[in-house]
Amino acid sequence: LRGLSGALGATVTAAGTAAALSEALICPVDSGNDSHKVKMFSATAIGQICIVMNVDTAQDAVVRNGADDATLTTLGEGIGCILVSNATGDNWYVVAKGAV
Repeated sequence: LRGLSGALGATVTAAGTAAALSEALICPVDSGNDSHKVKMFSATAIGQICIVMNVDTAQDAVVRNGADDATLTTLGEGIGCILVSNATGDNWYVVAKGAV
């Protein structure tokens, strides 16, 4: 788990313009609107793992790639996902998704 500044990142509030996630193993997200977005940080190594979890109880959160030009997944209320990088940079892929 290289390149992580901390295991638990601060909760990021999703917004109409994608809010950047902090580089952490676990990234909690809160959303005020079903179409609000967050975007991934740049991976620092192949095989890097990030868990994004929607802690909101009423709104979905859209997870976008770092360039904010593609949706990786949409997380419903109380749903999380595990993403793994296949290279450094903007190379994240969802490998699992479910209730947190």
